[in-house]
Amino acid sequence: MLRFVRVVIESVARTLLRTPPRCVFYCVAILTASLSSVLAAPAEEVERDGPWAFTERMNEQSHLLQQIAVTPAAEDSDIWLLLACTQSRFSASLMHNGQFPYAVGARLSLILRSGDFPVVSVGADFVQRNQLSISAATSRHLMPLFLEGETLAISISDAGGVSGDYTFTLRPNGRSLARIVRDCGRGD
Repeated sequence: MLRFVRVVIESVARTLLRTPPRCVFYCVAILTASLSSVLAAPAEEVERDGPWAFTERMNEQSHLLQQIAVTPAAEDSDIWLLLACTQSRFSASLMHNGQFPYAVGARLSLILRSGDFPVVSVGADFVQRNQLSISAATSRHLMPLFLEGETLAISISDAGGVSGDYTFTLRPNGRSLARIVRDCGRGD
């Protein structure tokens, strides 16, 4: 399982490194830095807690502490929920080990459902064939849902009617998300 997570992260990092700077928005820059640091991490530094695989590294170029955690979708082991924190900047993305069936650059609608939380509809940018990103500001507002929910159901739809439904187990997450809470949960 950890080897698979590493393969997913390496694939995403290679894709992000080929992205022209004009196409990369702030959240993706954070993820790129986070993913690059994971590539430098030995496999034993990728830890496991419940459904989550996670790591924390010091980025050698920026000298910023970065945390990243991923959990797979129940319906498709190629789909992952990725949470990342770099110097109090929190971001959330859906990652695909292959590619999503949407047009690059498409603006997608995500509907998030989790237990006692209200149903939330947010926009997501389809940045790469394998990455859907929620803006950093919106991700920050959704942080309690990611941290306190038991499960998270995400429905994706685009203007052309292509859709997908994925469920992520969020608990237990005490160890896996503790570092993200420590550095990004302060509300800076």
